[in-house]
Amino acid sequence: MRDGTTTATKMQALVVGLITMFGLAPIASAGASTADDAAVSQGADEPAEVGAQPMDGDGEERENVTIRVMKHVCTPSVQNIDDFESVDPNGDGQTTFADKVLACPTVVQPGDEYVDGAVSFDDKHEMQFEIEDENGDVHTIEDATFQQQQVCESEDASEDEDAATAALGADVSGDGDQDDCLDTSLYVYEGVADGEVTVTETQTPGLTEPGALEFTPQALNPNNDADTLLEEENEVFADDNMVELRTTEDDNGAITLHLYNFAVCPTVTATANDGPTNRLSWSAVDEADSYHVYRATADGEMEQIATVDGNTTTFDDGDVEEDVTYRYQVTAMVDGEETEACNTAEVTAIPVFSSGAAVASAAVLGIGVYAATRRTS
Repeated sequence: MRDGTTTATKMQALVVGLITMFGLAPIASAGASTADDAAVSQGADEPAEVGAQPMDGDGEERENVTIRVMKHVCTPSVQNIDDFESVDPNGDGQTTFADKVLACPTVVQPGDEYVDGAVSFDDKHEMQFEIEDENGDVHTIEDATFQQQQVCESEDASEDEDAATAALGADVSGDGDQDDCLDTSLYVYEGVADGEVTVTETQTPGLTEPGALEFTPQALNPNNDADTLLEEENEVFADDNMVELRTTEDDNGAITLHLYNFAVCPTVTATANDGPTNRLSWSAVDEADSYHVYRATADGEMEQIATVDGNTTTFDDGDVEEDVTYRYQVTAMVDGEETEACNTAEVTAIPVFSSGAAVASAAVLGIGVYAATRRTS
């Protein structure tokens, strides 16, 4: 953080910014402008009568709720829940919600626009979330309202700053400057009948798989969104692409789901054998039609050297010179789309008839290179 900014101001800015980031600030065009923030004015901090039907802002029995979906696609460095829980893009030894958004940028559909200048995913993808409500009605993403918004780093938090550009007040990207904005756009589903509600991701964005569900932290804004989960295991919805809610448990009738998808890509290792030959092995990708093998010398650019059948997860590169260091990447082709390369493996070819084989270091090159761009005019 820059000199001259007090710790209290920075912390206030961070809280304000993160509250906005996760859909709790007013969203005027979405028709749910005060749903979360109205909890205090509606007396949500007072114990409700057990079994009582939730009330709306007019004191009437609540019939409908609003569900917001913010979709994130993680970089190749985040392939599982352990990776997700330990992301640390700015290297400060902590994992925050801002860190997770930076490592897993938001993604939107074609036709919707990222905030100009904000860090977001590097492309747009078709996706679908079907919400079946208490009445059996199904709401699709075509029924939802797209809400474009961002949250930005700033030295100071301004009291009258617009909610869509509220200050983070921290160098979350770790680049030494406070000039980054994170796109936090989302989709707002209104008129969802209150009761048992199922949210199903029926079309994943790109070559990804459902990985993690998170709610807005209590420390940032009092809410009980997590109480709506019917099953605790839905906190990670990777198994069935589904989240089941009992929305009547929510105090203010507005639930924000932060859905993170993990990268699908092969992880490669390399071993130097006599010959000289470099043996590559990689993790399988479900439904892969084929794999592309790329190679470069230490200072060279990656070039494709082979295409391997989708049922094969090894390749022997015999076109190498001894004592030369090579870097390898492997991608998968699935339904005509090529995945990212999860990592880069490095190995030095050994002389012919040398004793034993050298296994490439497990250290991965290029991990954490963001599949994100900063949109500029």
